[in-house]
Amino acid sequence: MRKIVDTIVPSSNTYAGAGIIKFSEGNGTNDDTSDIDGYFALYTQKSKALNWGANVTFLDVDGMGMRFWNVGLDGTLNFGKVSLLADVEYQFGDYATDLEQSSFAAMLKATANMDSFKIGALAAYGSGDDDMNDDKNEQFISYLTDTIYQVTIPGYRLAVPGQRNMVEAFMMGYDNASAQRNTGLSNLFLMQLFASTDIKCPLSNKDVSLEGRLSWLKLNEEFMGEDDLGIEISAFATWKLANGLSYKVETAYLLAGDAWDPAGNDPDDAYFVRHGLELTF
Repeated sequence: MRKIVDTIVPSSNTYAGAGIIKFSEGNGTNDDTSDIDGYFALYTQKSKALNWGANVTFLDVDGMGMRFWNVGLDGTLNFGKVSLLADVEYQFGDYATDLEQSSFAAMLKATANMDSFKIGALAAYGSGDDDMNDDKNEQFISYLTDTIYQVTIPGYRLAVPGQRNMVEAFMMGYDNASAQRNTGLSNLFLMQLFASTDIKCPLSNKDVSLEGRLSWLKLNEEFMGEDDLGIEISAFATWKLANGLSYKVETAYLLAGDAWDPAGNDPDDAYFVRHGLELTF
């Protein structure tokens, strides 16, 4: 990936930037028609009570007829020990030749800081496609990131059922197998309760950050007559081993709903475990 960014910082509370990103070389350096080129601009403004920002991203793939726009607006309102975060994304343009894009996603998150711990609730929605045989794609496309999601298994490790896959593998830069993941909020509605705290490890006396989430999930557009995705329970622990070095454990368990196997069989539950060292500097 190549990136060129110009930034403007007129004050400590204001930031503006614009840039060009080469997401993928496609079929090689001698074939520009398959490249995924991105152009973006963003603006943020900070204050004690309100932080807000706006961003625009444009994707261009000549060989596939993609002229794809994502416009986002987000803000965080702080009052006392409570913060309220809102994010809205709208997508339009051409997803591919003869396939128009028209989709959106929204998220609302409330967090209460109770000194020794935090608790909160989150709701998020990503549009789905009610007719995959027409010339309009109404599924929200989470193409800007493949690492940050509100839940762990649906939309990150497993694709949310009922996706358009005709150009997904190409635009995400993955092979066909891995393109079946990373669908994010596409055709997904979730409500979540979460809590986090920091403690001292009784064995090592190191700082440990703990977080737990309980998420209820459903499809916005039914897949073969089903919309129940189930309930995910997830937990995360991060040990601070030294300045800039930490050890992280991530776990999730999905009580699978009927939408994962609409043929009438009981779908298997799924689980996810990952751990590793993280170095920041």
